[in-house]
Amino acid sequence: ALELFLNETYNKDEDIELLKLLATIADINNDSVRGATSGEAFFDDIRDEVMLFSRSKEVQAMLLDEDFARLDWNSNYQSGVERGLEQGLNAVLSLVTDGILTEEDAARRLNMPIEDFRAKREQAHILV
Repeated sequence: ALELFLNETYNKDEDIELLKLLATIADINNDSVRGATSGEAFFDDIRDEVMLFSRSKEVQAMLLDEDFARLDWNSNYQSGVERGLEQGLNAVLSLVTDGILTEEDAARRLNMPIEDFRAKREQAHILV
């Protein structure tokens, strides 16, 4: 709805008030939305209510908690991805060490240049 409203690609027979409301819900701070709805009591009241709501200490604390939770989730997700990649690399390295895969096949399966694979393999040998 916001994209239709901003690009004016909506059908002119559509309910423009509903479209303005949906665009306001999608991005109340958008300059185009604000310009198209300013001076209309219904939309001005919505903006006033949102302003009061966003000033609440409880709401600010809740939003901050959500931000921290999102950061924590992203950090855990990234850590999991890195562990998974490391485990996958180690599995492929063991297949090469056991003679099941060639270095070239392993590098191709990992979508990695052969030189990078050899460097990872050398690094793994140093750590062992």
